[in-house]
Amino acid sequence: MSQISKAAKAPLILSCYVCAFGAFGAFFRWLQMQAARDAETGLMNPSILNLLVPLTIICAAVVFYLRLKKLLGEGVELPTEFYAALRGNSLLCPAFSWLLCAITVAGGIVTMINVSLDAQRGLYTVIAALGMLCGLGFPLVCSAARKRYSPGLVSLIMSLPILMYCLWLIACYRANSNNPNLWVYAVEIVTVCVLIIAFYYAAGFPFGRAKPNTASFFCMLGAFLGIVTLADGRYFGLQLILIGSVGMLLMENWILIRNMREKTEPEPEAESLPEAEPEAAPEPEPEPEAEPTEPVPEPTIEAPARKKAPDAAEQRDAEVDEILKEYKKP
Repeated sequence: MSQISKAAKAPLILSCYVCAFGAFGAFFRWLQMQAARDAETGLMNPSILNLLVPLTIICAAVVFYLRLKKLLGEGVELPTEFYAALRGNSLLCPAFSWLLCAITVAGGIVTMINVSLDAQRGLYTVIAALGMLCGLGFPLVCSAARKRYSPGLVSLIMSLPILMYCLWLIACYRANSNNPNLWVYAVEIVTVCVLIIAFYYAAGFPFGRAKPNTASFFCMLGAFLGIVTLADGRYFGLQLILIGSVGMLLMENWILIRNMREKTEPEPEAESLPEAEPEAAPEPEPEPEAEPTEPVPEPTIEAPARKKAPDAAEQRDAEVDEILKEYKKP
């Protein structure tokens, strides 16, 4: 528990890093749009601010990565299960979630009013409607672990910001497709892309595909870029939706970091005794070689000799001899 107690202030520290870097980035972005932009042509003049803004973004990303790596290297890890990762234990969690809901819903309503004369009012109206749904669904996401809402329902709610910012990206492209000044919309394009990635990884928890370390990093980076791009000019209602999205990412990252736990090391496998090798069977003694014997000839069956038939003369002589023998007997 010592590591958990040391890291108890980690959510506040990381949130302060995000807000501090965001404030510097927004200030540099505002200076860039005011000082480095030519008032007559609208193009960007060569200025150190054109390097300072991207340098601030890169430095912030590196600092967020290193701080998160150091935090998770202190014997703790972020949970991957949905109910354990986004379980808000604080009493202020419902209050902040409903505050962000009110800001986002108000932004959606104001956007619908502001874009009535815009050429892309249809697309902006859909974005405003999705923003209102995101705001209304966020308190349900924060209380899903406590009230055991279905992961399917929470997955649907957490997919809405992804869809909203995909449409926002299309609207930004269409609004600036003929604009030769890249710096006017470049930061917003990058911000919207990072926000899509951040909400995508945050939605991985109810979908059962959680990557908590990546989700925490992109939540911080998305919130930081959201603060930076507030310095750009856009409809006030869209600014409110963007502020609500920044608050949602900060709050989700706060809850995720707050629920970190000690690393569970895998139990070492029981050392098994080496199996006794089977004894080798004794080699059979060589049999004595048999003395060579002469081969016995196989018996052959001979056909009986055929007797020669007696001649006629010999047969008569034999008959005469037998007659004489009979007369000689007494």
